[in-house]
Parts: sequence; structure tokens; C-alpha cells
Amino acid sequence: MVRKAFERLGRPGAMAWSNGGGLTVPPGSPLTLSEAFLRTAAEHGDRGILHVKADRSTELQRYADLLIAARRVLSGLRARGLAPGDKVILQLGDLRDHFAAFWGCILGGLVPLTIAQPPTEDRSHAVVKKLVNAWQLLDRPLVMAQDRTRDRSPGSFGPPARAPSSGSRRSSRCGAAPWRPSSTRACPTSSCSFS
Repeated sequence: MVRKAFERLGRPGAMAWSNGGGLTVPPGSPLTLSEAFLRTAAEHGDRGILHVKADRSTELQRYADLLIAARRVLSGLRARGLAPGDKVILQLGDLRDHFAAFWGCILGGLVPLTIAQPPTEDRSHAVVKKLVNAWQLLDRPLVMAQDRTRDRSPGSFGPPARAPSSGSRRSSRCGAAPWRPSSTRACPTSSCSFS
């Protein structure tokens, strides 16, 4: 089929083939994403992610600090009753919070799904449709958002979520009564909430 496409394009010839050989994993190398992150934070904790802000200033998020923040987020997610394999939609505009939430999910065996924050509440907007569809398709998982976006969570765009079963970790409507971090700040900043 590819050969026919090349012939139609006037590019006859053999297809290219590249083979990098077998994967060689050195002994003692991390075998999972979690292991790689933990090792990076332990061995290179003073290095990190350089965030460039809108005003063009920069801020370094050290790997050691990111690990602490990720563990705090994971603690908060576990307090909500989430377990390995559960999905979490991330709508965090602040990248420091996003990375902490993402790595908190990875460390806990949770499945993070990043969806952009909708710029509008118009249900016909593509980002709103994507958020609502993903939320429904994934059986209404927890949505982690900053306070300024909490009221624009999937439940406020689409039909109300089904009533939770007894012992459910989800609120009856996304956006209602968010979980708030304790004084130990289970979320890396006070701007995070869970719906």
C-alpha cells in the first residue's frame, strides 16, 4: 500500500527501514517511570524544571521539591479514597501544580489525564466538549483544578453526575464541595481543589 502511494507520487524505490537493535537496559536502571523519577529526585534533587512565566521571569522547580509536592498530592488523593488504576483529570494551569499532580498520580499508580482548561462555559466549544466527553467516558473520575476553574468543571457544563453510591469518593456533582487541603497542605499550593 505504501509502495502504491510512492508510485502515485512519482517516487519509486524501496521503502526505508531502520532498526536500532534490541533494547539494552543497564543493570540497576530504573524500570518504571516512578523509579526513574524517584532516582532523579534522589541523585539530582538540586536540578529541576525551569519555568518561564508570562512576564518572562524564570523559576526553578527543583526535583527534590517536586517530589515532596507530588507526595503531598498523592496523600490528598489517597485521603479521597483513590487507589492504583483510578483515573484523575488534571486541569491545572499553573505548571508547578500540574507537575506535582501528574507525578503524584504516577507515584500512586493513578492514571493522570491532562485536559486544557476551557476558555468559556459554552457547551459547543471544542475544549468543553473534550472535557465533558472524557469525564463521562472515564466514568466521571475526580477532576483536579485550581480554585479559579473549579466552577467550570464537567458537571457545570454537562448533565449532573449520577448520585454516588454509598462510600463513593466522588461528590454527587462535579464542582460541588471540593476537598480542601489540610494544614499540612496535601496539595502543593492553596490554589488546588478537588471536585
